[in-house]
Amino acid sequence: MWDYSELSAEARKLGGPDALRAAYVQLGRRLGQRRAFVLGALAVGVPVAGWKVLKDYRDRRAVAVSQATVVTSEAAPATEEAVVAEAEAVLTAVEAAPVVDEPEPEPAAESSLSATAAQSTPAADRHFSA
Repeated sequence: MWDYSELSAEARKLGGPDALRAAYVQLGRRLGQRRAFVLGALAVGVPVAGWKVLKDYRDRRAVAVSQATVVTSEAAPATEEAVVAEAEAVLTAVEAAPVVDEPEPEPAAESSLSATAAQSTPAADRHFSA
């Protein structure tokens, strides 16, 4: 409960009971506006921040799924020594394979191609006038 003497002293400073009432109404409006601003900022900011966090989470999950995954099977080597041994076996097999050279094209075939190309291009010293 309010003390009447404090209320009357405050009313006297402001210019009477009507001024005191107007001051309290104005104070209430300012507090209401501040609360409305804070609540509005929260009402807009929280969903936007949540959406961004969710989007980042989904993007990270999509990247993780799209990256290559290691598939292990019973046939795959389980230790480092087994992997090294398998790699050495592959290298030995590659080194032991005979190297087959491809035959070079015949020179007659190249000369006939260059002759055909020379016939289709006009000579550089010919000038056409219209």
